[in-house]
Amino acid sequence: IVIGADHGEELLDHNFVGHASTSGAGHLYDEIIHTPFIISFPKKLPQNIKIPYQASGIDIMPTILELLNLKPVEYLRGKSLISMITGKEQQDRTVFSETSRSGYNEPNPEKVTDYISCVRTSEWKLIHYQYEETPSRFELYNIKSDPAEQNNVIDSNPEIVKDLKKQLFDWHMKCEQIYPPE
Repeated sequence: IVIGADHGEELLDHNFVGHASTSGAGHLYDEIIHTPFIISFPKKLPQNIKIPYQASGIDIMPTILELLNLKPVEYLRGKSLISMITGKEQQDRTVFSETSRSGYNEPNPEKVTDYISCVRTSEWKLIHYQYEETPSRFELYNIKSDPAEQNNVIDSNPEIVKDLKKQLFDWHMKCEQIYPPE
């Protein structure tokens, strides 16, 4: 049994209620991207384990494939969560998220021009807004000291911004190079 969610909902956390991207005001704050994932496979997995570490939705398919003893295909970017579930891996993974500004309400779904992406570590989150009509902009949050992401500290942390920008742009480049077969 696998239970998960593809997104959360804002409840005035950042002055909005609902699924932000359908309004043309998309966000990648944690109330949107921090989602539950529950898996039960009594014959193969320990029961009542809560993983306290950060992982990603792209890790779900490799996890299921490993549980079924199937080899994952090369183009999958996720990594099985079995090592976290069994306690062999005990640290947060760096995760990346991306959405369009308007979600299902994109004016031209074949030519999306406005994106929001982020990189999230165990301590920091860098959000990048790339809209066609405005200059690219970034927000930086220390999610350890500011878990509600209320204080953008981008101006006081240039080295962290530089490192996270590199990770985010490297991830974008890697994504552009990996395509599943037709």
